[in-house]
Amino acid sequence: MTLQPLYELKSRLEQAAIAGTGLLGEDFRLARAIEALAPLAQANKVFGKIYSEGKSLIAAPADERPIRLLDLLTLVDAVVYTQGKIGSEGEVEALQGGPGEYISVPYSALEPLVSALSGSGGGRWSVISTYWKEHPKYFSDFRVLPLVIKALGDNYGELSSLAYDVLKTQGKGIVPMLKEGFDPAGKRDMARRVSLISELAGEEENEWFICQLDNAKKDIREELVLALGSNAENARLLIQLAGKERGKTKEAAIRAMAKMDDNVCAEFWREHLDKEPNDIQFLHSADSGWAAKLISEKLVELSEKIVDGLPPVELLQCFVKGLYALMFNRCNYAVDFWKWAASKYHEFSKIKVDLSFEFTKMDQTYSLYDWVETYFCCALVNWPVDPMFEAAQIIAENDEAFADELRFELDALRLSASELYDKYQAGIVREGLFRKESNKEKSYRLGVICGLNRIVKQENGHALCFGYYDFDGKRWGRCEAAIPRIDNRWFKLFIDPKISSDGEGYRDHPIFAEWALIRLMDYNDPELKEIMAPYFYKRLRKTGALKNYAGILVGCGWKEWKGVLVDCCDRSRELDFYYLRALLHSIPMSGKDKADELRKLDLMSYSKNIIKIVHNYWPRDQVAQLISQFENEQES
Repeated sequence: MTLQPLYELKSRLEQAAIAGTGLLGEDFRLARAIEALAPLAQANKVFGKIYSEGKSLIAAPADERPIRLLDLLTLVDAVVYTQGKIGSEGEVEALQGGPGEYISVPYSALEPLVSALSGSGGGRWSVISTYWKEHPKYFSDFRVLPLVIKALGDNYGELSSLAYDVLKTQGKGIVPMLKEGFDPAGKRDMARRVSLISELAGEEENEWFICQLDNAKKDIREELVLALGSNAENARLLIQLAGKERGKTKEAAIRAMAKMDDNVCAEFWREHLDKEPNDIQFLHSADSGWAAKLISEKLVELSEKIVDGLPPVELLQCFVKGLYALMFNRCNYAVDFWKWAASKYHEFSKIKVDLSFEFTKMDQTYSLYDWVETYFCCALVNWPVDPMFEAAQIIAENDEAFADELRFELDALRLSASELYDKYQAGIVREGLFRKESNKEKSYRLGVICGLNRIVKQENGHALCFGYYDFDGKRWGRCEAAIPRIDNRWFKLFIDPKISSDGEGYRDHPIFAEWALIRLMDYNDPELKEIMAPYFYKRLRKTGALKNYAGILVGCGWKEWKGVLVDCCDRSRELDFYYLRALLHSIPMSGKDKADELRKLDLMSYSKNIIKIVHNYWPRDQVAQLISQFENEQES
């Protein structure tokens, strides 16, 4: 006997209780559910009771229907409850834990993040990155974590990269989720999964990497082969792959062997470089003694060919790629090479390297020694130890033009913030713009300013930073070493009228010092904001450069904005709708004042004085709507 009619009646009665009893007599679905119970009513007295009560409910006067409905619903609920049972056939299995954890926040708090991760189109990166900055714990939630894994395959590169970085913070516990549903013949997101598993678990997942190889395709195969470099036992397998694979997978096998501190790999590489010297670039991930020795020997060998005559471009490229490869190595052989290269100033500075070749995608010409200095400085901050400081002193003694900057940077790595300021501030000319300055004094001052421009602000301090192009010339990276927070007295020094006449800076580098101030500005420091906000406001009113200074002033909490946007746009003779709209939303002005400002900017768009409307876009209908919106705002 099926009880489905009883369950259907229960559902219809619950709907009636929600909708009310006013139209109960016209509810044909309820009437049909009661009639469907007739066969059960003939077989059982209890069902008969339900059937008769149901007929009475429909026929009852309007004032009696509420109580009759509740009585019948109570009876039906009781009968349905008695029909339930517990237990199940078969063996009991433990429930498997799901991915992620439960974060005790209402779903409404997660909904924008979930929508952005599961949606498509533009604008999502801003939402997700804001959540990651303000609520990183939310990304561990079981409702969010699977969506982050799915985002590895997002068409927006920035979003997929952010998803990768988020997942990396989850640790090895995320590996089972990354392996679940893995398709070795899938798309780019599967390759990113392999890369993540390799970073998080390395050789612990070696058997899994090998098992996936047979069916792996394209980018996924490349990442799997690279992952094999985490286990030295794979050396012979990688040699086999390097012999039979082609293209990027062959390259991956060669690069994977560079990671291994293994005699078999060292011998392979020695023979391989004799045949393919340009592949020296793939040793950039090596941090072993054999790799440092091999790179150093090849670079010395190449240098002998270079200084003997007019070197071909290919030879110079190979040398520069070798410098890049040695940049990350922390072995004594590497230190010995940098000391040797530092002593070759006179020979290398005469050799020009045309950087317009494909290796860097740049169009400048530097000397070979410039390249030595660039990659050495990256190596120095990657490994700031005494032997590297000794190599730096050799460079400082040879290259006078670079010496003052390099000495400042060496001291930034070794001294406290106050000691660094006390040692170098005296070399900044304080006697006014028209004081006669010797070449030595000028070199010292500019060296300090250049050194300050190498320093970047971070959340927990500062770092000395050098940039570089990687071996294929397509990606720009940087090496950095932590240093103490910068002394606030640098800010006071560079805005002193004795140093910077009306904020203009020195005659040869008018805003070079100012770039350093802007980048090192700490918006969490009330004292610093109080010092710098008036200076940057003065610079804004003098230059009209909204995009240079407005964001800094917003960060400082500056209040005086009335008429500023109009005046600056009039000075620059430029209107940028997107930028001005965002700025108006962020500055502390009343809605009325914002509307007045925008109305004047709109009138300006008709003026012949405006020589540039950015992107040729000034949508007057949107401007009018925005003016109306501001006028309706309450006073801020």
